[in-house]
Amino acid sequence: MAVSVAIPQDIIDHVVAAVGDDKHTLKQCALVSSSFLLPSRKQLFSKIYISNDRACRRLHRFLIQNPTVQSFVRSITLYPPWKSLNNPPLLALLRLSFCCLERFLINLGDPWNWNNLSCEMKDALSSIIHSSALKVLYLKDVINVPTTLFLDIVHLAELALNSVDFDFNQSTSLTRATTTSHTVIDRCVWYYWFWDRRRGTTFPTFSLFLTNKSGHGRSH
Repeated sequence: MAVSVAIPQDIIDHVVAAVGDDKHTLKQCALVSSSFLLPSRKQLFSKIYISNDRACRRLHRFLIQNPTVQSFVRSITLYPPWKSLNNPPLLALLRLSFCCLERFLINLGDPWNWNNLSCEMKDALSSIIHSSALKVLYLKDVINVPTTLFLDIVHLAELALNSVDFDFNQSTSLTRATTTSHTVIDRCVWYYWFWDRRRGTTFPTFSLFLTNKSGHGRSH
């Protein structure tokens, strides 16, 4: 007569954690039993990489049907072949409640202009950037980023700017606003290219974070 033995949940959790980022194995673990499903989903959806409309729609549909999984997401990366962020499926996804999101990275492969974003997309990105849970923000190849976007960020462990061009037309308002801003950034890393100043940050990048900034910056 076969005897079934209940495996303690903490052991199951450790087994799933040992799988790491192997998506295929995690999906197989999720099918073992209900005890394996939740920890497997925590691993599967801890890091999300999005590159097209189809992936957005599928992910959005799944997260709406399984709202608990939204709290499992720790990192979101937008990467090529995105051509534009003005995208209804992407907007719908970014508007979800990722209450535990710690890392947000945008690397589209080609330069994109903040001024060309819809008001709705700007609001969605701003909400993520100013989330109290966010710890790491990485922006690459962005043109006309408003300097005021970084005001009143709760606390970032790292802000990484790669070939970011700022809109300094708001410098007057920025000077006034920084007197009341409570932004804290532990570490600022920026990359810029001497041969193309329009594609890269320049010296004033550092001065943006002299007010209410802790830690240090590092340039490459």
